[in-house]
Amino acid sequence: MRPESSMDGLSLSELRKKYAAKFLVCVVQRGEEVYIPDGSFVLRAGDRIGVTATPTEIHRFLRMVGVMQKQAKSVMILGASRMAYYLAKMLLDNGTTVKIIDQDRNRCRPFCDLLPGATMIHGESIRQELLLEEGIGSVDAFVALTGIDEENILMAFYANAQNVPKVVAKINHNELAEMADNLGLDCIISPKKVVVDVLLRYVRALENSIGGQVETLYKLMDGRVEALEFKVQADFEALQIPLKVLALKKDILIAGIVRGRKNIIPSGEDVILAGDRVIILAAGRAISTLSDILE
Repeated sequence: MRPESSMDGLSLSELRKKYAAKFLVCVVQRGEEVYIPDGSFVLRAGDRIGVTATPTEIHRFLRMVGVMQKQAKSVMILGASRMAYYLAKMLLDNGTTVKIIDQDRNRCRPFCDLLPGATMIHGESIRQELLLEEGIGSVDAFVALTGIDEENILMAFYANAQNVPKVVAKINHNELAEMADNLGLDCIISPKKVVVDVLLRYVRALENSIGGQVETLYKLMDGRVEALEFKVQADFEALQIPLKVLALKKDILIAGIVRGRKNIIPSGEDVILAGDRVIILAAGRAISTLSDILE
C-alpha cells in the first residue's frame, strides 16, 4: 500500500502511537530503493509500504488511515482467458457477481457453459460506451486480463477515472509494468513474476533437502525483498531472548511469530521459543537458516 498524506513525515514509532492498532511496517520502497525500516524511519509521500498484522488488526489499521475498502460484491473482468476463468470461478464461489467481456465470440461460448453464474458479454472491451452500459461505474472491482498489456493499462486507467474502488491490470512486460506503476497504477499482476516466485520456492525446497530450513518463501517489492518462514528448532541460539537485545544483521527484520494458533506482531519485549514459526524479511541477503539473521 501507499501511505496516505496523514502519514507523511511520521516516524514509524510515531505512526504506531498515532493509530491504536497492533501492526508493523516491515518494508518500504522509495523510488528504486528498498528499506527494512526501524522505529526511527520517517515515511514520505510516494513511499510504498508493506504492513504485517493479524487480520483483525490490519482491518482496523486500514480503516483508521482511510485505505480500507468494502469487500467486492461485483467484479467486471476484461478478457475470457484461462486466468479469467479461475478468477471468476473463485469469485462466484464466494457469492460475488461477475461480468466478463471479450470480443471473441468463440471464447465467450465455453465460458457460458463453464461459468453459468457469470454474465458473459460479447463486445470490444476498449469501447468506453460498452463499459458504461454494463455499469463500470457501479462495480466494486475491475480486472483487465486481456492478452494485450497496453489495452490492460489503458482500460485500468479508464476504470480509475470512473472511480472503481479496486482496479487490477495484468502486465507481462517489465518495462510497461514500471511505466504503469510510475503513472500511479497501483495493482499490477505479472504472470512472469508469479512463475519466478514458484521457481524460487522450488530452489529453496531443494536447498532444504540438503540442510536448509526455509519452510516457505515469498518475493516482495518487485523481488527485492524475501519473506521467509522458519520453524524454530530447540537448538536455536537466541531462544527466550527479548528481540530488542538481539543483534540482527543489517536489512533483516523479524516480522511475525506464530505460536500455536496465536499470531504475534513482535515488539522488542517478545521472545522466540522452540516450536514457533518465525517470519523473516531480508533485503539483499540470502538467508537459508534462522541463525543467518544474527550477527
